[in-house]
Amino acid sequence: MEPLKFTVGIDIGGTNTKLGLVDSEGHLLRKVNFSTNPLLSFADYQILLTSALEEVSHDIKRENLLGVGMGVPGANGKTGSIPEAANIPFLTEIPLQSVLAKQWNLPVFVAKDANAAAIGEMLFGSAKGMNHFILLTLGTGLGSGLVINGKIVSGSHGLAAEYGHSVLVKNGRSCNCGQRGCFETYVSATGLKRTAISLLAKSNQQSILRDIPPNQLDAQKIAEASENGDGIAKRAIKKTAQWLGLKMVDLVVLTDPEVIILAGGLSNIGDYFLHTVRESLDNKLLPMFKGKVKVVYSSLGSDDAAILGAASLVMNLKN
Repeated sequence: MEPLKFTVGIDIGGTNTKLGLVDSEGHLLRKVNFSTNPLLSFADYQILLTSALEEVSHDIKRENLLGVGMGVPGANGKTGSIPEAANIPFLTEIPLQSVLAKQWNLPVFVAKDANAAAIGEMLFGSAKGMNHFILLTLGTGLGSGLVINGKIVSGSHGLAAEYGHSVLVKNGRSCNCGQRGCFETYVSATGLKRTAISLLAKSNQQSILRDIPPNQLDAQKIAEASENGDGIAKRAIKKTAQWLGLKMVDLVVLTDPEVIILAGGLSNIGDYFLHTVRESLDNKLLPMFKGKVKVVYSSLGSDDAAILGAASLVMNLKN
């Protein structure tokens, strides 16, 4: 009987780095995570990442470890490098795949985080059996993965579907990429927080959110306040959902997907957000598209989708 084979999936996000040990059937056996400090040097981050890799795979023989898959914002899957990481500056221009493969003496596969999560959804999650779908990751930023005819759309330079850096508001909010008005500055966990803070500043309305220091305010606290009847919190969630639904119209008319899957931090904030996104999308769609595109939360969970997607890079590319 052949020994079991395993992969490690790594999801590098602007807030946290998450690692998981995954078996060949797609079962996530254990997880490890640590904070992604944007002020770190790459050398310091490399030490933390290597330590976490050793922790998550401590009882697995190297010959039974097929490799490591990594989902990284802004990654170029064709080169294994990170041309620009707006929310994780120490990764910019790092040839991540070659550097880590040499250090770890393991096959390393790198892809844009949303592309990795899309592969995970296609193999194990909400898009199983589908050939045309879109995955949006709504975390520190907004990532997007497009699947058409059963294949990830990577573009001529490996940089396709950076939808979070399309423009929502001309000359709008500043973005870490250096531009203004980017979609992700309005629709992401960070964008929701910015909207809530803006509404608080412009209104005298009572709100639970006023008792929370800005550095402690996050999407989950805003969602909890909304569920408790807080008007400012509910307005912030509604505006964020409406912006998302509006921009989804572009994706639908361009790609005609079967489903749009939402993953990441904003996929944890409840049914009101999802209902409002669907309503906003449906209100702006051409009649011929109405009722044909589902919008769902990831069935793998916000953390697991990214880790399983990264791990599936190894299985997908080695096969």
